Amino acid sequence: MSELPPATTSPKDFFEGWMPEAFDKAELPPGLREADLTLGVLLEGDEGGEWTLGLRDGRLRVAAEPRDAAPLTLIQSVADWRGALWGERGGLFGRRAAEIFGLGANGSGALLANGDASTAALSRLASFDVLIRMLVTGGRDGDWCVDVKLGPGEIPAEPTTQVSIDHAAASALANGELDALLALATGKILVSGDVSILMRLQAARLGSKSS
Repeated sequence: MSELPPATTSPKDFFEGWMPEAFDKAELPPGLREADLTLGVLLEGDEGGEWTLGLRDGRLRVAAEPRDAAPLTLIQSVADWRGALWGERGGLFGRRAAEIFGLGANGSGALLANGDASTAALSRLASFDVLIRMLVTGGRDGDWCVDVKLGPGEIPAEPTTQVSIDHAAASALANGELDALLALATGKILVSGDVSILMRLQAARLGSKSS
């Protein structure tokens, strides 16, 4: 697994240069070489852009093109993207985003840890048309946010569902000091909007593991 490039690396150089090279050098987990996955990335702000990340035949291909057909798209400001990768912002949410962008500790990224399960899960996500916002508040550098568009098509102007958590609780989750169910039950994690989306998402994940 290659170390991350310098924090001054532009998004374009990161996605179109560093990511494919790092993926080629990484040791892929079983099943991933046969996987067929497509993810979208939309970064907003200075030096931002739109990319598709396609995994086919054991190779990662990144193209600066519209992500409209991708079953899953990550949307984030350039500042929050940098904060997750190099500033360890966002607690557990930030770490998960960083694992995807940084290809994870094993070179695969969180969504790509198991090729077969990931392919099944992403195929199920294609039937969704929702935007989930994950917001971490009260951090030293301000709030941190990432949106996840499930399903292809246009990105809604407002999130369908929002999951909010303060910085201290997000860090406790990331460090294993706080249980997610307990955090929900005690109001440390707040969910607004269409709560059923999270249950549908959990069902899709479980279905991919059993298929």
